[in-house]
Amino acid sequence: MKLSRFFIILMAGSSFLGCLHQTAQQQPVGICDNETRQLLSEYLNQPEYYQDQDFIEEFLNALALNDSTATNQLEKKNREIKYAIEMDSLWRLFTEEDDFEQNKDSKTAELYRLTVFTEVLGLIEIYRIEKKQLAAEVIYKKFNLVCLSPYVSGKPLEKSCFEIVHSVKHLMNELEEAKIKAIIHDTGFWDLPSLRFHRACFDGSSWRLEILKDGRYRKVSSFCPRKYDPVYLIGSQMIALTK
Repeated sequence: MKLSRFFIILMAGSSFLGCLHQTAQQQPVGICDNETRQLLSEYLNQPEYYQDQDFIEEFLNALALNDSTATNQLEKKNREIKYAIEMDSLWRLFTEEDDFEQNKDSKTAELYRLTVFTEVLGLIEIYRIEKKQLAAEVIYKKFNLVCLSPYVSGKPLEKSCFEIVHSVKHLMNELEEAKIKAIIHDTGFWDLPSLRFHRACFDGSSWRLEILKDGRYRKVSSFCPRKYDPVYLIGSQMIALTK
């Protein structure tokens, strides 16, 4: 059974309190170490989307067993998260997309975005819905990623790497709006885990769905989603709006 974020924080706190009962003769181990506490605090303060629940459970288990590699693994994970956040920021900048999370304090903003990245084809497709007053608009943008991944090339991405090949926008009708809202409700989007992994697939596709509504923001990614996956079901409805 998956541990809740609250329970993970509670476990970490309990482990720290347990350190206070160690005698002066004992060497600090696990979470009793200052570096480990700082790294864990840094991890838990990262946006929830970038946290890996399986990893943190394994990390806490490793601490309980006094595994000397646990702290190094946590440090590595924090570096990976920082890199992922930086990459996401660059993608938004170069595709001219807003950071929805910056508007999460707004009670009136209503935004939906599906980003589909097909790695084998170097293809990026963005489907965005913006509700403005009484009208909702759907926007579609298609990019070719013409540069190699920084993992492969060792070079940072630049705006010239994102070649736009198609874009379109149009107003939605009330029936289309109702269908989108209904499937979001029916699939329980707001309660989904942030990351969903499925089988490996030939095209290496990843689907990322973001919704900002009523002051709530959530981002969920699904890798190689199956047809019954909630992200796929919602995303397919959004894709159909551009056909």
